[in-house]
Amino acid sequence: MDSNLGHGVTTRSHSSRCDVCSLSFPTRKELKRHQSVAHEKGLAFRCRIDGCIKARSGHIYNRRDNFVRHLKTAHTDTGNFDMEDMVKTCGFTRGSEADKHARRRK
Repeated sequence: MDSNLGHGVTTRSHSSRCDVCSLSFPTRKELKRHQSVAHEKGLAFRCRIDGCIKARSGHIYNRRDNFVRHLKTAHTDTGNFDMEDMVKTCGFTRGSEADKHARRRK
C-alpha cells in the first residue's frame, strides 16, 4: 500500500529487509545494492593520488560512482590522469589478497 507524503513523494508502507543485518530499504533495488556493497566480496576503490587526504586516511569507496565523484571533485586541479585508467588502477577486490596487499602498500 502506498501513502502520499506530499510534494509528489510516494513511499511504500512495506520495505525490503536485509536477511543478514536486518536493515530495511524502501526498494528491492536499494536492498540489492546494500547487499552487494556490505555483505559480498566485490570491487572497491582507494584513491592513490599523492597528497589526497582520502588516500592518506586509507578511505575505501565501495561504489564506483562515489569514487569517480571523488576524483572529479577533489582532484579537479590535478587533471593529469585519465579517469578510466585511474578507476582501473585504484580498484581491488574486497576481502581478497588484493585488499590485504593494498593495505600493506600504504
